[in-house]
Amino acid sequence: MEWGRIPTNPVRDVRKPTVRRERSVRPLSPEQVEALRRELDPVSASYAGVLAYAGPRPGEGLRLLWRDVGERTLLFDVTRRSTRT
Repeated sequence: MEWGRIPTNPVRDVRKPTVRRERSVRPLSPEQVEALRRELDPVSASYAGVLAYAGPRPGEGLRLLWRDVGERTLLFDVTRRSTRT
């Protein structure tokens, strides 16, 4: 339709089925996060804190650079490719 090859969109009125989660997300409490962080080395503890408190996906957290850390904000650049393996 966008290229002018057909006059109308044949799937315009088709509704996408809803997907139900099989598992619910149960975030850790701050007490549980801090207990976990105490058991980790400093770098891993920092990463766990970012994941737990800022809520990025793991891949977004891995792409976080120091220049993305502000005084009160974090910038998660989803267009940046990770250099880590």
